[in-house]
Amino acid sequence: MPAGKYTLAMVLATPDMKKMSVAYSDVDLPGVRGLRLGPLVHGPRRRNGHGTGRARSAADHPPGLFHLGRHQGRPNVRAEVAPGENLEVFFFVLGGAYKDPAAERPVNDFEVNFEVQYEDGKPAIKWAPQPFEAYFINQPLPLVQTLQKQDEKGTVLGQERSPSRSEKYKLAITVTDKVSGKKVETKTAFSVR
Repeated sequence: MPAGKYTLAMVLATPDMKKMSVAYSDVDLPGVRGLRLGPLVHGPRRRNGHGTGRARSAADHPPGLFHLGRHQGRPNVRAEVAPGENLEVFFFVLGGAYKDPAAERPVNDFEVNFEVQYEDGKPAIKWAPQPFEAYFINQPLPLVQTLQKQDEKGTVLGQERSPSRSEKYKLAITVTDKVSGKKVETKTAFSVR
């Protein structure tokens, strides 16, 4: 969450909602020095629908999932992706500056570079830099390599798209805050199996 003063409201209720207790607590979140990435999770997926208007039950929140608004995800603790599947990442950018802090709904201005690397650090897949205006990022990354066929003179004869081979890789993420100029980089290992 962005730095600032907040009021935390907690509600404890019986399953039938006949008895409720509410508690409030004021909290002050200090600013983050520099730019950091929050937990990096592989494998989130979006929740279906916009809600039904009814109270949520335990069935709406299966065990092992985390929820943020309409997003839900299951951490991929083994960091494995099947061939042909997208690598989906979900993380928070902490310590970013807002374009206009006085705006009714302040937004960030991040540029994020995603790159899949082989274990030796050589690039396997690169994507064009992506702009984001929110501090939480949920991005599916297709694990498809585009290979160019060339003749001995270097003339491109054609392109071939193929899913990434089954092996170990690293996902390199570079986030640049275009407002403050701060930058953060991270790498996380995963494998295609």
